[in-house]
Amino acid sequence: MATTKTTNLELRYIQPTDYFISDTFNHILDDIDAKVVGVSHLSSGAHWEVWKKQTNYVKGDIVRTPHLHSNQYLECLQGGKSGTTEPQVNVTGTEFTDGSAKWIVKILGQADEKTISIWLAGENYVRGSLVLYNNKLYRCKTPH
Repeated sequence: MATTKTTNLELRYIQPTDYFISDTFNHILDDIDAKVVGVSHLSSGAHWEVWKKQTNYVKGDIVRTPHLHSNQYLECLQGGKSGTTEPQVNVTGTEFTDGSAKWIVKILGQADEKTISIWLAGENYVRGSLVLYNNKLYRCKTPH
């Protein structure tokens, strides 16, 4: 092995001189942890939020639960307080009520007229709205 690190993320390989002990393995895990999720990604809040019980949600909030498939997420259709039991719905397109909040199960990469709209001046956008403007896709982070 000529290199000591992986090509893309520059993760450290275990070297022949390393003893495979917990410290060596833990250093590798720390390295992965520091590099896989970028700092800008965490600070921007772009990662998926996890559904929480008895939490106030607003229209446009997006969350995930362990019961969803890897390409699915929940979008809040009507704000309210979540219930006490984690939703177990995972059929794409299903609308359901959880506590007083209303949700829909969506799938990544699927777009239609309900998902993406053409940007219009003076239009009210809620958090999570997707708009197409000048051949670029934008997602609203702050209602305006």
